[in-house]
Amino acid sequence: MSARRLRIRFDGRCDACQTELTRGTPAYWDRDGRRLECVTCGEPASVAGASARREHDRRRFQDEQSVRAAHPRLGGLLVAVRGERQRTRAWATGAEGEEAVGGMLDGLSEFGNVTLHERRIPRTPANIDHVVVAPSGIYVVDTKHVRGRVEVRDVGGIFERDERLYVANRDRTRLTHALGKQADAVRRALGPTHVPVHAVLCFVGAEWRLLRRPFDLHATTVLWPRELSRRVLQLGRLDLDAVEVIARRLRCELPPN
Repeated sequence: MSARRLRIRFDGRCDACQTELTRGTPAYWDRDGRRLECVTCGEPASVAGASARREHDRRRFQDEQSVRAAHPRLGGLLVAVRGERQRTRAWATGAEGEEAVGGMLDGLSEFGNVTLHERRIPRTPANIDHVVVAPSGIYVVDTKHVRGRVEVRDVGGIFERDERLYVANRDRTRLTHALGKQADAVRRALGPTHVPVHAVLCFVGAEWRLLRRPFDLHATTVLWPRELSRRVLQLGRLDLDAVEVIARRLRCELPPN
């Protein structure tokens, strides 16, 4: 039986690192092995894009079963000929983007950064693709793998501005609103703190203007992977001990998805 995440009912100590754990602290308990571990030691390695991969596999299986049920004799042939539906394939494409950005962020760990992937926002079905804790601050990153040009447009009238995010000529402004809620969830998880939390929308595979520049829209920074890497690696006020303390707290408050 694998270890189960729970809030412990009594004070204890992590059997791996010997950290003292107080009552009510999230931890992992292996009932068969009678082993208690803190969230840092006991948590399974988080994999970028894992939830999107699972959803893609679930949808593909359902699509195939539907075709086979409707065409008992030719179902297998039809599945092979038709291939995946576009909306099912979109989940695999999204997973590829999250995996690419996740791998890049993991590669920055040698500089003292900690990246948490696939974190669940408690009491909601929403999840956060990546949370990066770095000396320069905390980055809440939503990754989108898209085609087409990314740009901001002012669709307001003469007397007012109404800036919106467009991708491949589609209004995708809602992405910035959703990311703002994710950043707020991270701030709540942190509690009172002066550490800056940056909401970042990172587009993979997109097109940009010739003299491309990241831009801010509705408290969200819109950029591409290399620019995200550059920002994460900026100098900041947090030392490595502070980075580890913050990462530990976020592991406790934002469980893996």
